[in-house]
Amino acid sequence: MAKQRGKGIGRALLVTGVTLAGVGAGIGLVLANREKLPANIREFNKRYTNPRMLRSAASERGNLGVIFHQGRKSGREYATPVRLDAVPGGFLVPMPYGTDTDWCKNIQAAEGATVRFRGQDIVVGQPEVIDVATALAMLPPSAGIAARLLRVKQYLRLWHATPPASLTDVQPTAEEHPAQ
Repeated sequence: MAKQRGKGIGRALLVTGVTLAGVGAGIGLVLANREKLPANIREFNKRYTNPRMLRSAASERGNLGVIFHQGRKSGREYATPVRLDAVPGGFLVPMPYGTDTDWCKNIQAAEGATVRFRGQDIVVGQPEVIDVATALAMLPPSAGIAARLLRVKQYLRLWHATPPASLTDVQPTAEEHPAQ
């Protein structure tokens, strides 16, 4: 009986050791490749996450929307799921990957796009890159937490090119943006 108990403890120690070694190796890989990590995450999101998000984006609730834009070189139509924060006169889009994304370049080149937000298609224009401090001054305090976690340094401000059919559908509610 004591011999079997010794084998069980030995196995537990072996499993624990292998697990800790795996965790250590994983942390080491992340630290060694931390500069490449955002590009890897960006590519993963582009290939796997975004197509799934498009299915549920632009529902009647929430801040997930879709930006429809045209390729500046190909002329092809694209749909990109993004977080949209309604602000007076337009929207703010956090740019966790910076402004060097194809969709941001496409919108800037075309000087506009169409946004699907809460079930409405809204034409937007005059894309303007603004710094995080300027954007966060227009958003609720909780937006700052997400911006820090995602290391957002810039936002893209999009102005309504034509007013939406119902401004109440795209303006923040007191529940989403509590008084500060």
